[in-house]
Amino acid sequence: MTEPSARGRRTLDSDADLDHQVGQLRRRREELDRELDDHRRHLDATLEALRTVRGRGAAEDDAVVVVVDARNQVVDLQLEPRAMHLGSIARLRQALLTAHRRASADAAEQLREAGAREGDDTDPVTRLVDLMPEVVAHVGADLLAPPDRDTVDDEDGEPAERHRHHHEQHRTRSPFE
Repeated sequence: MTEPSARGRRTLDSDADLDHQVGQLRRRREELDRELDDHRRHLDATLEALRTVRGRGAAEDDAVVVVVDARNQVVDLQLEPRAMHLGSIARLRQALLTAHRRASADAAEQLREAGAREGDDTDPVTRLVDLMPEVVAHVGADLLAPPDRDTVDDEDGEPAERHRHHHEQHRTRSPFE
């Protein structure tokens, strides 16, 4: 029996290598198809949650109740008669803001739960940023951090520091200054 020539061995090796690569590509495609199906199910669940989530927040022992949708738009506001006896408009205003903040937090938690994958409790924006470290390097981690919602204390619902900074930047200077 004659041995295969060097050229013949290379052809056999190339064919085996090609078969191996085709097999790897098929397995990768199957894996990607499974991932795509998973992402579609996740997207469907998230879209359903966006349509149905209702966050509820209360203040002053449930004298003030706010209900918001997934976009934090108020869909219901309930004021018990005792809410009219809180003592001041400022106290009622603060109760409304507190109830809205709690309702927003409740809606956000429901959305997080609906959109969370099993074993994954990270915020989707955080996951995305983690995949792009060059963004963090460019804009800085502080800019990507969510604002501290407990510092809301002005009439626009803006954190006082941001509100003050905005007005300082955009106010017209008096010629007498």
